[in-house]
Amino acid sequence: MTLEMLYRSLWQALELGVLDPAHAYHLGVLATHGANARSVVLRSASAAPAQILIYSDRRAPKITEIEIDPRATLVVYGDRRQLRLRGRLSIHRDDALGDTCWEACPLSSRRAYLTADAPGTALNEPQSGLPAGLDQRPPTLAESAAGRANFTVLELRIDAIDCLLLDPGGYRRAIFRVDASAVTSSWCIP
Repeated sequence: MTLEMLYRSLWQALELGVLDPAHAYHLGVLATHGANARSVVLRSASAAPAQILIYSDRRAPKITEIEIDPRATLVVYGDRRQLRLRGRLSIHRDDALGDTCWEACPLSSRRAYLTADAPGTALNEPQSGLPAGLDQRPPTLAESAAGRANFTVLELRIDAIDCLLLDPGGYRRAIFRVDASAVTSSWCIP
């Protein structure tokens, strides 16, 4: 396999991960500057420009971390491949991208943005924090509208991909550096 073929196959797998909740690349671990890491759902993947979209609640602690330092790494693993996608996050709240993604967001997913309190708020007992009745069903379109104020899109603009291939015949590793005009790549020791 050539580096070019590998790069194309990585993006194809990421695109499949967005579409298929059962795919290994549907979920990743996003690490921000404070060494905080959390699981996230990949909502969009695009090779040109090299970017991943992730949804978040604007009240989540990671938003403050990203505002201080936008550097982040997203790690996904599947098909005996570990990808570390490094780049910078942009926060999209009340803009065209935020609006477009909100419109495409299923009602069942919009429910996550309807809690009265911010993610991480302490509780005396386990509960979702959702308005009454929404634990058992998705919100209606009208009910979901209140969640738009809490909805945020995180755009990871990727500047490097570190791909570790866990081949039983011997591990392989490739590094891809991405800039606005080109992708440069090389093999390296795993």
